Amino acid sequence: MWIYDVRTLAFLKVNESAIRVYGFSEKEFLSMTVLDIRPSEDVGRFLQSWKHPHQSTAEKWWHVGRDGRPFPVSITSWKVSFEGHEAEIVLARRLVEVSPYRHCKKSSTN
Repeated sequence: MWIYDVRTLAFLKVNESAIRVYGFSEKEFLSMTVLDIRPSEDVGRFLQSWKHPHQSTAEKWWHVGRDGRPFPVSITSWKVSFEGHEAEIVLARRLVEVSPYRHCKKSSTN
């Protein structure tokens, strides 16, 4: 979960779960904007969505962690006032991609 300034897109606050999932330290997060955790191909889509503010409910996006690998997330956000900033609080849930073959076991007939 995090809070970001809706004017500057800068992170204002992040919780331990975000730090663990994304791999950035709190200090690193607080020097970034929400654009920094998105794959470059999703930035335009985000900015279009951002121009039309609304409370989002379980929108699916791709985010990028410190290791540079994208992963799917479900985002829910609410407008808030935080320390004098017009902001949004964001609950980001990392989605687990399930392979259709995950239940198949290799059998060895040696």
